[in-house]
Amino acid sequence: MRIILTIWLAVMAVLVLGGCKKSSPVGPVAADFKAFDNATPEVKQVWQAALEADHTNDYAKGLTLYYSLPGGDITPEQREAVGRLSTGLNQRLLDAVQKGDAAAQAALQELRQGARNRGR
Repeated sequence: MRIILTIWLAVMAVLVLGGCKKSSPVGPVAADFKAFDNATPEVKQVWQAALEADHTNDYAKGLTLYYSLPGGDITPEQREAVGRLSTGLNQRLLDAVQKGDAAAQAALQELRQGARNRGR
């Protein structure tokens, strides 16, 4: 669990300090869906829930679900899809926070609070 937290904090730091903006597609591509075709039902369920949260800009739920996937048994292709999509959702969150979006600010606070609680 600490590894996930460390990775998450590192990604957040790079995005915030580096201000990176990727030119990759915003949403999932065909290869992302194909990567999960043979996933276990449990992994597919989390994947689908993460995609739904991502699609509706439910930042905290989407990122939490994406971050929970690498802890399971997923393939390198699945890990790549999760990484790309979680990075994209995280960037949209940070962009929305910078624009003063109250829902995004609340989501960021929720994620930070969750990270603090997991570190204990």
